[in-house]
Amino acid sequence: MLNSLHIKNFRLLGDLSVEGLGHLNLVVGRNNSGKSSFLEALRVLCRRGHPSLLQELVAGRDETIASRLTGEDERLVDSSPYRHLFLGRNFPKRDGQAIEISDPKSGQNVRIEHVIFRTLEVTERAADGDVTVVRKREQIAKSSPEARTEGLQALSITSDLGSAFWPIESADEMERARRTRSIALDRDPAPVSYLSTRFLHPDRIATLWDQAVLTNAEDDILQGLRLIEPGVQGLAFVKPDDSGSERFLTSRAREERAIRGERIALVKMADTAKPIPLSSMGDGMLRVLQLLLAMYPAKGGYFLVDEFENGLHYSVQEGLWKLLFDLAIRMDIQVFATTHSSDCIAAFANVARARIDSNGCLFRLKRIDDQEIGDRIIATAFSEDQLVLAQDAQVDLR
Repeated sequence: MLNSLHIKNFRLLGDLSVEGLGHLNLVVGRNNSGKSSFLEALRVLCRRGHPSLLQELVAGRDETIASRLTGEDERLVDSSPYRHLFLGRNFPKRDGQAIEISDPKSGQNVRIEHVIFRTLEVTERAADGDVTVVRKREQIAKSSPEARTEGLQALSITSDLGSAFWPIESADEMERARRTRSIALDRDPAPVSYLSTRFLHPDRIATLWDQAVLTNAEDDILQGLRLIEPGVQGLAFVKPDDSGSERFLTSRAREERAIRGERIALVKMADTAKPIPLSSMGDGMLRVLQLLLAMYPAKGGYFLVDEFENGLHYSVQEGLWKLLFDLAIRMDIQVFATTHSSDCIAAFANVARARIDSNGCLFRLKRIDDQEIGDRIIATAFSEDQLVLAQDAQVDLR
């Protein structure tokens, strides 16, 4: 479990430190205060900067769509989408300035540096006289003339679990690298599950449900759905033709669904003879289902949620937080969630203050204008006791 977090040179976060992390953590702040960047930094640390994750992060923000900049430093301000991961959305012009994300207390860390290198052909002579030519990489200084004339770009990734050197010259190179290279880890990191503000693909939801059926997870999920609809008795995923809905689709729609192999969720209610499509019961039901399904793969690791309250009425949030606290303890999961909602903060605080077997922490990200170092983002943490006092005094923590 992470005890503290130090983030440097990552997206909006120039130099951010958060102390005293809890078992469950709620992150608040205004728009563009770095909440999503904070969750991304957590994902990078948990996966130790795995290249496939870095590619996912820039693709998720449409940052793969970029035009090449021109000028004498063209190679150092390249159109590579990975520049968006660095502070100021540009690769540092000097060597040694890297993204650093770590928990100093546990020793978990990752460092991502943009470097310039060239490939050399070196002749090697074996003891028996055989001569071979091998290709070797050599890092060159960004300030050198060779950096502009023959240098290639790469990300040098190092962590407490391993290291990797990943060329990033172009979009095509990115795709080849994604298929052929991976970061070398001495051991697997703890699992991490991330739920964005967008709904999961139906196939992903169905797959997660298949893993939950006939386990304690099924009971937990039905309990969560009953927070919104108390009459829920069961849940199943079926193919459209099994549900009887296929006859309402056009032939083209039926063909596309068959190719995708999609299944739909049906809910059995106590007061109806026939099952009801889950998607017809509102976004809240779907959000609860996805929250709980996405949490189980994080057993023994980390569960990250962007905008926890998305689609949820304030009246169900306290019950859902109680369930998440229970699951986090039972499955040894550290939870990080963001919110804009004062109702979500109140629900979190009420549950956290009543728990004696776990601790909850809220911290606020805030952008300030520092006269010495300029615009930066800081974090202010609130313990459970401070949360209680703030709630009683009706202090707006957002």
